[in-house]
Amino acid sequence: MRAARLLATIALLHGADQSAAQDSASLTIYGWLPSIDGSTQDNDADPLYEVEAESVLDALEMAAFAAGEIWRGDLGLMFDFAYVDLSSDVRLRNGPDLGLVDTDAETKAAFASVALARNLWRKPASSVDLYAGLRGYWVEAVANADLRLGARASADFSTAGDVTWLDPFLGVRAVVPVTDRWSLSGRADLGGFGLGSDLTWQALGVANFAATEALSLSLGYRYMSIDYQKGPVLDLDLYGPVVGLTFRF
Repeated sequence: MRAARLLATIALLHGADQSAAQDSASLTIYGWLPSIDGSTQDNDADPLYEVEAESVLDALEMAAFAAGEIWRGDLGLMFDFAYVDLSSDVRLRNGPDLGLVDTDAETKAAFASVALARNLWRKPASSVDLYAGLRGYWVEAVANADLRLGARASADFSTAGDVTWLDPFLGVRAVVPVTDRWSLSGRADLGGFGLGSDLTWQALGVANFAATEALSLSLGYRYMSIDYQKGPVLDLDLYGPVVGLTFRF
């Protein structure tokens, strides 16, 4: 009798776990307003320019972001796409004899990733997932300058560099409930490992509000660091607030 009760309990627990691991899909349209700082160098190790953090809205030219997930039981497929175009105008005085230098620095960056995910732990409204995948990067840096030597003398020059590469990455994500409608989620991943870039990493923390079963709002902060040393050298940090709208199917 005790053995029968134990088997029945195990069956009930197994059924509860299976019901929690239902098939699902989601699509998130989000906005990321990153500041950017760091430096870039060309193939000859000459500095293209240095970027300093400034007002995001002043620097932002264009942005597009989307992410999604498809889950079947404890296995999932995750994707993410981000594109940012940031620019800044600076006027520098190179001394009384050289006049003014007007510089226009622009950084364009696109990231696209796909990852396989495995749920490690799940309870109602909370979970821990491990994921691994590939992330493709494209970064272009352009600097234009107008050197004014006097009322009639001036010289224009520009320098640019772009690079594309692919990184493997590993990451972990956790979701914990706060109330029936509010939850907190965080994720972090590490990539590159010298195969593409020397090292890339990112961290994201978000507060989520479930407006309905199919719709939720998110507000958080994202930080991404890129250290690429092959050919053009990129040492960039992008960081700023994130706001998103998630649709569940």
